[in-house]
Amino acid sequence: MAEEGRNYVFIDEIQLCQEVTNPEAPDDTISFIDTCNSLLKHPEIDLYITGFNSRMLSSDIHTRFRDRGDEIHVTPLTIDEILGKEQDSPESVFNNYLLYGGLPLVASESDPAKKAKYLTSVMNETYLKDIVARNNSASDKGLRNLGRILATTTGSLTNIDTIANTLTSTYKEKFYWSKVNDFIRAFKDSFLIEEAERYDLVGRRNIEAPHKFYFTDNGLMNAFSDFAHFERQQALECAVYNHLRASGYSVEIGVVPIRKMENGKRSMRTYEVDFIATKYLTKYYIQVACSLGGVDKERQEKVSLNAIHDSNAKIVLVGEDIPPMRDEAGILTEPVLTFLRKGCRI
Repeated sequence: MAEEGRNYVFIDEIQLCQEVTNPEAPDDTISFIDTCNSLLKHPEIDLYITGFNSRMLSSDIHTRFRDRGDEIHVTPLTIDEILGKEQDSPESVFNNYLLYGGLPLVASESDPAKKAKYLTSVMNETYLKDIVARNNSASDKGLRNLGRILATTTGSLTNIDTIANTLTSTYKEKFYWSKVNDFIRAFKDSFLIEEAERYDLVGRRNIEAPHKFYFTDNGLMNAFSDFAHFERQQALECAVYNHLRASGYSVEIGVVPIRKMENGKRSMRTYEVDFIATKYLTKYYIQVACSLGGVDKERQEKVSLNAIHDSNAKIVLVGEDIPPMRDEAGILTEPVLTFLRKGCRI
């Protein structure tokens, strides 16, 4: 190392590092974390570490480094990044993106079969194997099926008890709530999924459970369902969620209780806002729909938005090519692709 100035140390794919025996204390081991902490004691060293998956680069790395570093979370490519390199029509590229996602090698491959094969390989050989190793599990029993359940229910309310009962029935072996919850935590630690909490816009409070989960990449979501259960509505929601997160927004699910008089009786119905996206002083209320499909469908999508009485922007994003329009209540309706291409700005 140079005695003066900065010394830069780069360690790539740190999840492959193994613990070794400490030559000065045979009963002790030296880990990757120990090595990095020792390097950080030298003020002349600027240390960079990178990793792809869960074994080391996970949520607990902050506590192990005692807040002595900054994390840069690199997401899969967003649609606007992919469009800048493609010659096909934006609509064609976007439809491809909804199915195969934005992992760089996928985005650079033109053959759909090779895209699907690569994503399946990443799912099996990288994520599932690492989750098994990280959790000291003897096998991935239940993990693969859990991934399929989360993939097919992305954007829907998720009940862990229901999943546990499904896995118990499938394997004829008891899957407890705690075990399924640990599996889900492992998926989150590996950056496969994110959890979106629900927020009561009337009571001004977070709702503890159930929450929704979104895969961090459309392609990995579809790989877990073997590309056999593609739903455009689900894919659109996942793409919008990930684009908002990549753009620096925190995202919650809005809950709006509305009181109505029906047949002379007062009743309460709860409506959802797909996303509450917040960044600094900017807040959007967003609904996502494949198609408005007529006046009744449009009215249905706007019920929850019309019940929110504040000055923040309200948007309905539609998965079809329509001209942007704004109604008398100020609600903007525009194509999903238009919103994503302009960087999530109105």
